[in-house]
Amino acid sequence: MAAEIFAARLYRSGSGCILLLLLMLKNHLLIAVFFLMSTCFSFSQELFPHAEPASNVPKGIVGVRMFYERYKEQSSNRIKEDYHARIMYGITSKWTIMSTVSVSNHHYKAFPTDVLPYFFNHHLKTYPPAGFAFEGINLYSKYRFFTRDRYHQHLRMAVFAEGCKSFVAHDDAEPTLMTDNSGYGGGLITTYLYEKFAVSLTAGFIKPLVYKQDDIDIKFQSGNASYLELSTGYRLWPIHYNSYSDLNVNIYSEFKFKQYGAAYVEQYGAEIDFAQYAASNPYTAKALAAGSYIDGHFALQFISNSNSRLDIGVTLALKNRSYTYWSPMYTLQYQTYIYTGKKKKLKQPPTSL
Repeated sequence: MAAEIFAARLYRSGSGCILLLLLMLKNHLLIAVFFLMSTCFSFSQELFPHAEPASNVPKGIVGVRMFYERYKEQSSNRIKEDYHARIMYGITSKWTIMSTVSVSNHHYKAFPTDVLPYFFNHHLKTYPPAGFAFEGINLYSKYRFFTRDRYHQHLRMAVFAEGCKSFVAHDDAEPTLMTDNSGYGGGLITTYLYEKFAVSLTAGFIKPLVYKQDDIDIKFQSGNASYLELSTGYRLWPIHYNSYSDLNVNIYSEFKFKQYGAAYVEQYGAEIDFAQYAASNPYTAKALAAGSYIDGHFALQFISNSNSRLDIGVTLALKNRSYTYWSPMYTLQYQTYIYTGKKKKLKQPPTSL
């Protein structure tokens, strides 16, 4: 009982990190896990739906995220869908790893024998649609190397690296590592939180690998890419916390600038130059050419019981466009953390923020 009263008083002072250290040194593991949850709850407005913050999954905790993307391919009037499942784990308080798998009807398993008709027509209604297929697996690692915590605010920086093994034939110049392309990438994340507002900047790169298909002697490689992503989050509700079970509502705006090089396509040892078909097939020429764009991701987030969250969002093209999706794209995400042991509640709730 004395430890619980001391913990509640220390929490009011904003010394969350000191609290966790003291609790663990005293072997109060269940109380420590509970305060880990409340810390995540207090900083929930930096749980960006699209970008990763510089913060980490708590040590020894498993996170599960399911997310869904849907848009209408306007050239074919078909609905395109993507289902992702992600497992997250905190190796240490500074190091988080993730693994994501995906199933979608975006891509064909392989290129057909007639490559030129495929590139010119696969996005049209007259071409047979792609069925759902297992796209691939993404592995992600993030290490937080800088932390500066203050009362109701913090600044954190992290580096990340990721790699992807894709099992489908990607057919756009723009690379993505969310199971579309085999390749690797990395970057730097800086996140700042002050009371109800959070902002994060991510700078990264993507290096796609060559896709080879021996049966028709074809090689395809998307262009190298670099990107900047600015993410902001604001806590709408509650105005002040009364308990750990308070419903938490956050609103997010995230903006991404991305640029990438042209795709390289080779068959039977000779490069196929799609630029020469720009007049007759402008869509295909643009999808395989170098490009850049700005899009925006806007979402509303609900967090219940300091643990589970639901994100509802939309992605819109703001300047130019990405050829990997059609705007608007609607997104739905659910995430929860799995804690070992029974959570022990304090009799006295923390002071409201």
